[in-house]
Amino acid sequence: MPFLSNRRVRAVKRPRFITALNEHTMTATVTVGGFNHYEVPIRFEVCPTCNGRGRLVNPSIDAGGVSPEELDDPDFREDYLAGMYDMTCPECGGRRVVAKITNEKIIAAIATEKAEEAAFQRMCDMERCFVP
Repeated sequence: MPFLSNRRVRAVKRPRFITALNEHTMTATVTVGGFNHYEVPIRFEVCPTCNGRGRLVNPSIDAGGVSPEELDDPDFREDYLAGMYDMTCPECGGRRVVAKITNEKIIAAIATEKAEEAAFQRMCDMERCFVP
């Protein structure tokens, strides 16, 4: 399951808690629990998914690895190295930075919600694998 565990694939599925961003006041509106809205301070950090490039190789091309045979094809190799298969980063949207919440109470609430969602997803995965 290397494709699903790839950081670029996980970035697409990552839940978004920041619903509005004000760069002038360096604050964000954060929604926790689906209906609780908080105005919290933020800071910007380099995007961990694209490492500040704003673009990355589409994971459907190389998340499972690129074989030597594929790189032997001169057209594929040239296109791959030239960035023909690049896409806009799904985490930062090409901005090269992401907002990080600095309020510890909100960070803890988000961590709790992520843990609950992960437990729910594990249960769903087990149900999909169940064969009566």
